[in-house]
Amino acid sequence: MKSKPTSILLIVICCLILFCSQVPPSNSDFNAFLKKFKHHEIPLAIKGCKINMSHIADTFKISASDSLYMPLEGFIPYCTFKTNGNYVAIIYLGEADCLLPVIRTYNKTGKMIDEKGIAIGGCGVGPGFTCEEYMTLRKDYTLYTSDTISVSEIDSLGNEIKGTETKYVVYKEGRLLSSGKIELSGETRKDIK
Repeated sequence: MKSKPTSILLIVICCLILFCSQVPPSNSDFNAFLKKFKHHEIPLAIKGCKINMSHIADTFKISASDSLYMPLEGFIPYCTFKTNGNYVAIIYLGEADCLLPVIRTYNKTGKMIDEKGIAIGGCGVGPGFTCEEYMTLRKDYTLYTSDTISVSEIDSLGNEIKGTETKYVVYKEGRLLSSGKIELSGETRKDIK
């Protein structure tokens, strides 16, 4: 029978061998994920109701590990861009009546720092209703997103009744901080004459 010190020493040696032989996880999945995104220069403007989907769908081949870094169901990868700090950022688009941009930031190893929908999401379809989703990321890393909406009363045939149109814009403003955090205001509505 072995003595207690010998058994403890054997356990410590086994633990050291196991600990030292384990290779830390690599960044290869995260880097492969980022390489799938097209890089855009800023300023960057996105009109969510006017995006040509044909060039996006074929450029991003989804792999199982991509779900570690962004939701895949109902979302479309869009782009990366140069950031103002020691972090990485992507934009992906949420599928709705118009495509709604989302910015997600990560540290250099792929851990998420922040995520915000940079959209209003007030668009819909129907007679007497028009809208235009718009998002911009400026060179100074400030953000602006708006939805310009026009609503008219309609007659029994679905035609707009002249003189009943109401126009307004709903918007948010914000900025990307050098830490990777995203500041974004609440919604503000402004009537358009």
